[in-house]
Amino acid sequence: MKRPLLFLLISSLLVSCSSDFTYYTEIQDATGLEKGEPVTIKGLVYGELQDLNLTKDGRVILELGFDKSYELPNDSRIVIRPTFVQKTLLLLEVGQSKEFLAPGDTLLTFEEQAVPADSIFNDFGEIIENVFTTKKAKNQRDSILKELKRLNENLEEKKK
Repeated sequence: MKRPLLFLLISSLLVSCSSDFTYYTEIQDATGLEKGEPVTIKGLVYGELQDLNLTKDGRVILELGFDKSYELPNDSRIVIRPTFVQKTLLLLEVGQSKEFLAPGDTLLTFEEQAVPADSIFNDFGEIIENVFTTKKAKNQRDSILKELKRLNENLEEKKK
């Protein structure tokens, strides 16, 4: 008797958690995006990228599927965040509006600019070089000071 009830409960949960709401957004560059990419809110998966299509004018339309249990305020937006490992994150920032988007509406989009990896490595290289240069310079100063101290002690002894 318990198994049929458990099966019904699990089945109803699976049906109720399906992504019923589809929204769209337009972006300039889909590098690092693939179908099935998660859309997250503060690190929690809320939906997924269902499809990508190229328009005649070269923009990319993203079709995003979201859990039907949560309505999106109409000032919500998708943040496209490139990472350093050729991956792009889809982050949903939930708005504060009292009006809600209807399924099929277009979400606002904010595309963050990727920082070129070579720029980061160059900056990191300069920082490391400065650390070693500074440490080397400090060691040289310490060595010179020790030598001056030794010479001063020798002069003091000769004065006696």
